[in-house]
Formats: sequence, structure tokens, C-alpha cells
Amino acid sequence: MGNHWGSVMPNRQSQGVIVLAVVLVAGCGDSQEPPPYPSSRVTGSITIDGKPIEEGRVQFLPKDSAQGPVTSAEIREGTYTLDRVPMGKQTAILTATRKTGRMIDDYGKPFPEVVNIIPETYRDGITIDISEKEQRCDFELESRDQ
Repeated sequence: MGNHWGSVMPNRQSQGVIVLAVVLVAGCGDSQEPPPYPSSRVTGSITIDGKPIEEGRVQFLPKDSAQGPVTSAEIREGTYTLDRVPMGKQTAILTATRKTGRMIDDYGKPFPEVVNIIPETYRDGITIDISEKEQRCDFELESRDQ
């Protein structure tokens, strides 16, 4: 009797790859389906001393992990839109940086220096309450030196 595993293994591997591909495709659910938790579409603007933040990121972290997942979006020209934000109390984390024009040494290579432009007062997050299906949430930040 000869060893017949050599001819069977490629077949089993092929089947495994096909099963994995089907699972991966099935896992990519339709984003049009409503989430399995009460949610909101949140839009808003973000300014510092009345000037829009050109670019950055906003994250909403539910106060209670059972509410649903963390959501995030890019800030562009001072505005953002977040879909599928879990309803309830959230901590909004804002991040934005600006190039200083200086170069710094990054392990022997020059790298543009950037600074965090979010005023320190707001860096630990801002508590908000998401309670409507469509909600506007503007952040008007003020720096200390005003």
C-alpha cells in the first residue's frame, strides 16, 4: 500500500482555503443593516478659538461597554460625521496635530516635528450624551492663552 496522503492533502488545503474565503466574505456584513444596538448618526464641527480644525480624528467611547463599539471618524475642514454611534453617555476623544516646520532626529533620519493642537484641558475626553437618531454635536474648544 502506498502513501496516498500526498494526493489528498492538496485537496484538503484547497477546501480549507475555500471555507476560509466563504467565512471571511460572510463576516463582511451589509453596512446598511441597522446595528444590534440603539444608535445615532452624529455630525458636528470642531473649532479651537473659533477656527476650524483642518484635520484630525474624533472617537466616541461608550461609558458602558455594553452600549456598543467605539466609533471614530476623520475631522476634515472642521467637520465630522459618525454613523452607528451607540446611544447613551460617551467620552469624545479629539486628536489633531500641526507641523511646526522643524525637523527632528528619528533614529538618525530627519522627520517633521508635529505638536498636538488640542488644548490640554480637553485631552482626557469630553463627556457627551447621545440620545437622538440624528444628532448634532459641536465642540468649541478654547485655548488657555485667549
